[in-house]
Amino acid sequence: MPDMMKLDYGHVVTISSLAGFDGMCGFTDYCASKFACRGFAESLRRELEHTNIKSTVVHPFVINTGMFHGTNTPKGLWKIFSSLLTPDYAAQEILNGTAMGQIRLVLPLRGYILPAIGEMMPWWMRDILAKKSFGLKEGGIKDPRKNAVQS
Repeated sequence: MPDMMKLDYGHVVTISSLAGFDGMCGFTDYCASKFACRGFAESLRRELEHTNIKSTVVHPFVINTGMFHGTNTPKGLWKIFSSLLTPDYAAQEILNGTAMGQIRLVLPLRGYILPAIGEMMPWWMRDILAKKSFGLKEGGIKDPRKNAVQS
């Protein structure tokens, strides 16, 4: 950042998650870190407002890197909102979004509707949407760290 400030040029990309918009049972630590990423990126962007340093915060669904090995993605209609992402797709979209100067990038692109809908719903309905959209009924997102601790 000091070098970017000297040059008055640069781009900061912060990787958050869709979990940075809504908490998930069993992922309190992960969700808290992703909410923090979101807050960091939003605050930093405003601090850099009168500079030529840009900021993009990325909110992907699960990227198939092995971090969430065994994850089941949503089924049926709920696949519209989110699906397992390939690392190549995520990387290309992040590069494209950064090049275009996007402030917020949600992946998959069709996932933009989830945070918007969620913020307008009563909590009981939001809880249902979270379970469906994250595929929790189908076994949902798996955290391999939990198995390592129990073994």
